[in-house]
Amino acid sequence: MSTSNDAIKKDIDDLRAVLNQLTSDVSDLSKATATSLKSQGEKKAAELKAGVQAGSQAAVEKGRESAAAIEGTVRERPFQSLMVAFGAGLVLSQILRKR
Repeated sequence: MSTSNDAIKKDIDDLRAVLNQLTSDVSDLSKATATSLKSQGEKKAAELKAGVQAGSQAAVEKGRESAAAIEGTVRERPFQSLMVAFGAGLVLSQILRKR
């Protein structure tokens, strides 16, 4: 009976050792995964920031080009530009008045 009890105790000790090793491995894997995900997140955030900056620069440049084109049109056709602005003001005032 003593031999049987010793064998059971040895098996329980072996299971504890395996369980401890498994717990350690899972912990290490979790830390490695968290580190990897953090690194990937930081990389994607940097890419997104660069994309937003490039997009905003493109929008500013497009706005400048549009303003220059409008200015050129106003210089070439001042009377027509004035009439278009007046008409747009009338339409806008009618829309706002109905509200």
